[in-house]
Amino acid sequence: MALPVVDTEYLKEIEKARRDLRALIANRNCAPIMLRLAWHDAGTYDVSTKTGGPNGSIRNQEEYSHGSNNGLKKAIDFCEEVKSKHPKITYADLYQNRRLYCMDVGVTTMVKRLYLTCVVKHFNFSRC
Repeated sequence: MALPVVDTEYLKEIEKARRDLRALIANRNCAPIMLRLAWHDAGTYDVSTKTGGPNGSIRNQEEYSHGSNNGLKKAIDFCEEVKSKHPKITYADLYQNRRLYCMDVGVTTMVKRLYLTCVVKHFNFSRC
């Protein structure tokens, strides 16, 4: 199976968006809610059907209005500031891009460990 090829221009646009996300997260001091948004967007993955996952669907009212997603509309609105500058980037890439930054610098070590533990258990990556 061939690996997907990502357009060089798209990768450049992702890097620009990453810089804007870093600035937004630093200026708004919003790393925890951004990390939570990325987690909840990815949390739609279904192991049995291998469907869902980080696809940007959390931006839909039906999903962000769900009880477990309470408060995430604020993070979605923050992302729209970056999305408007980089319209070619998918919402999935935008939301997961911020997760990487939050994991790198914006969240405490304890939160990082908790997040990674949840990901491994939820997605059963231990069998990968």
